[in-house]
Amino acid sequence: MVAAGTLVRLGLLEMLGTRATYITFFPAVILAALYGGLPAGLLATVLSAAAADYFWLEPFGFGISHSADWLSIGIFLLSGGLISGVVEAMHRARDRAKTAEAQAQVAAERARTEEQLRQLSVAVEAAANGIAITDREGKILWINPAFTQLTGYTLDEAVGGNLRVLKSGHHPPEFYQQIWATILRGEVWHGELINKRKDGLLYPEEMTITPVVASGGEITRFIAVKQDITERKRAEEALQKAKDELETRVQERTAELKRANAYNRSLIEVSLDPLVTIGPDGKITDVNAATEAATGCARAALVGTDFSDYFTEPANARAGYQQVFREGFVRDYPLELRHRDGRVSPVLYNASVYRDQSGNVTGVFAAARDITAQKLAELALRSKTEELDRFFSVSLDLLCIADADGFFRRLNPAWEQVLGYSREELTTRRFLDFVHPDDVAPTLEAVDQLAAQKEVINFVNRYRCRDGSYRWFEWRAAPAGNLIYAAARDITERKRTEEELRRSNEELEHFAYVASHDLQEPLRTMSSFSQLLADRYRGRLDSDADEFITFLVDGAKRMQVLINDLLDFSRIGTRGSPFAPVECEAVLRAAQDNLEVAIAESGAVVTHDPLPALTADAAQLTRLFQNLIGNAIKFRRPQEAPRIHVSAVRQGGAWRLSVRDNGIGIEPQYFERIFVIFQRLHDRDKYPGTGIGLAICKKIVERHHGRMCVESKPGQGSTFHFTIPDEKEIHEQP
Repeated sequence: MVAAGTLVRLGLLEMLGTRATYITFFPAVILAALYGGLPAGLLATVLSAAAADYFWLEPFGFGISHSADWLSIGIFLLSGGLISGVVEAMHRARDRAKTAEAQAQVAAERARTEEQLRQLSVAVEAAANGIAITDREGKILWINPAFTQLTGYTLDEAVGGNLRVLKSGHHPPEFYQQIWATILRGEVWHGELINKRKDGLLYPEEMTITPVVASGGEITRFIAVKQDITERKRAEEALQKAKDELETRVQERTAELKRANAYNRSLIEVSLDPLVTIGPDGKITDVNAATEAATGCARAALVGTDFSDYFTEPANARAGYQQVFREGFVRDYPLELRHRDGRVSPVLYNASVYRDQSGNVTGVFAAARDITAQKLAELALRSKTEELDRFFSVSLDLLCIADADGFFRRLNPAWEQVLGYSREELTTRRFLDFVHPDDVAPTLEAVDQLAAQKEVINFVNRYRCRDGSYRWFEWRAAPAGNLIYAAARDITERKRTEEELRRSNEELEHFAYVASHDLQEPLRTMSSFSQLLADRYRGRLDSDADEFITFLVDGAKRMQVLINDLLDFSRIGTRGSPFAPVECEAVLRAAQDNLEVAIAESGAVVTHDPLPALTADAAQLTRLFQNLIGNAIKFRRPQEAPRIHVSAVRQGGAWRLSVRDNGIGIEPQYFERIFVIFQRLHDRDKYPGTGIGLAICKKIVERHHGRMCVESKPGQGSTFHFTIPDEKEIHEQP
């Protein structure tokens, strides 16, 4: 080491001199600081100063004799300390950056986890199966909407209650004890049971109860997933019934065959198909009357002759006969039978060997089926099929044949043109792979209905195109055995138009609301000052001025009424309350209470039939009855008290309510006009109002997804009809 130090000293002294030798140790200081931090950098600085003193200032010994050397070593120590401090600061900055990056990654992961939990929550809320979460004692903590639809219990009614409320009394206590024993062991229970809805109806369901186990191994919750299997049970019962009927028919048929053996010859003779027995030598041994008719030859002439002589291709007939002896039978062997007058009939021969009591083959029994009509039908069918194939190919709609397993069997070219996939891509994948995820459940429901052999059904869903976009299809489908025949029409543009129309209507409603709302303030000012003008100056100016003031006051009042009505009209779709169960009779009483004065003054009599409970906006339904009854009172016949009757009838999936009066009636040409906003049929002086009441009625009905119309004859009164669909029908509206 001393020798190496001496050589280095001599080399560097020539280049740098004695007092500049510290420069050579800066790389060591920097490397020590970079890889070891501040302590290592300081240690390297001290060691470097000692090495410089030992090898250069006082060769092979320690000691500093010159003041300039003290200055050099001081500068070196200070520089080394600064370098170590800077590198240490760099290390800490880098560590802080890494820490910030790690924190950002943790925050991003937390956000992803929260989004996944949110999506899971939405999926559970939208699940088709009923889901309930209970504590260890079975007290309900939460349910999803499907649970409400299945059992009839709302979230508020169910939470806090116990799942025992669904017990039907159909199962013995041991059944429920077994369920509890299973889930309290931490095992999943799955099975079928009979439960009771809120309305008392019993229904079968399939249930899975899963224990939720905490990290410590303790069961804290139970999750119950329920599915109504009423339709499946009905299908199973129908299948069992069909099976029993089939077995009965098989038994009956077996008995008939046994009886038929006793009348074998009689049946052979009355058969419409030619029947013949043939010996081992190919000679005919017996025939029936149908064979005589088919050949034109008598039985005596046929017996003993070669059977192949009566066919247009004798060699082919003999080959079939030999096949029977070789294989024991032939099925649907095609031949052409020749009549003695030259006529030829296509036939299918079915033949088998028959044996004697010892089991030896003694001949062949053959039956021929004349398929002339079948051949003609096949030709007609082939022609019809070709015609249908041409229609199938040129149809603009998307036509398909699918099976219950979820695969397309056949598609027309429109599928490739609309979606952009090849026929092979469409037929080798399940059609649900192309359906929009939000539409898979309703599509499966439609397929299940078709698989259950329901009538022709209509439904709507979206299919994915090759470019990733989706197109709306309106379907019409019908079952045919295990196949589904369906036609789809591309309604994407119609959907876009409907969406644009919906947005346009919303914008118009918003505009009407804003415009009428903003007019209120200047109108109040105009009304106040016009009234003030009337109070101060009526009678003090000339008669024309009094008339002008009256017109001004009346106009301001009418404008105020018009704006208020316009505000009411615009709020129908935007300020309505959520739909809830409503008793119609209670709503009707509320409407009558609001019209108490008008009813009393006019002597009106309001009657009604028993009215149903509906799912509706109670306030708007009250307004609907109030407007219709108010109109019946307003447009009454002179000298006759109004008679108003409200009735309701069931109509498909909705209730049809009617309000009948004995008023002045309406001309048929005005049946549509009366529902248009601000449309009036009479002078304001005779029948006051703004002409918006029936427009509001129609808008209320349409918000409830119903329709409204009128029946009337002048002088004989009017009947206003409107429909309110069931809750399920309302929620299924697009």
